[in-house]
Amino acid sequence: MALVKTRSRGINLADTFAFSGTVSGAGGGGITQYQQWRLTINSLNTNQSDADITSGLEIVDTNSSQTLGSNMTESGGIFTFPSTGVYLITYTGNAYSPDASDDRGVYFKIKTTVNNAQYSIAADLLQLLLWTPNSNAQYNTASVSAVFDVTDTSTHKCKFGWGTSQGTSIYLRGDTSQTQTNFQFMKLGET
Repeated sequence: MALVKTRSRGINLADTFAFSGTVSGAGGGGITQYQQWRLTINSLNTNQSDADITSGLEIVDTNSSQTLGSNMTESGGIFTFPSTGVYLITYTGNAYSPDASDDRGVYFKIKTTVNNAQYSIAADLLQLLLWTPNSNAQYNTASVSAVFDVTDTSTHKCKFGWGTSQGTSIYLRGDTSQTQTNFQFMKLGET
């Protein structure tokens, strides 16, 4: 059989194409699961190196719900995934101290479990508070993320923690009408 070579002209996307059959292969499906949650209240940490966030959490609903696919569920600060898969978890913490007298750091921690009991730190970040001129306060915002393979939704869960390196008046900022400290869950693909 003779080999016939053709020259590629590209595709005119204004044309109409008929297709029948099945498309298979990796990727191509896009993001099917995404949800953003936020802290709704200011939370005070009095010099604890590790405190779990256990209350004041809601799905972001300003302007519209920040959800694609099914909802995450939350109870006492523990998040349950709606389906198995590989998830990108992102935690953006917004902290401040009304006292600018010394250097302070804030830890942001993502914790996961694969047995619905013992949690380990999947990711953490220490960020120093920065003094703001003319305000006599210190602020910071930082993000940390982790990829988590959820093979069983009844045992694979996550929660969020935070702590301070020193000082007794550091707050994690929250608000019910605008997003400050927030948590995002994006399903990257099947497990």
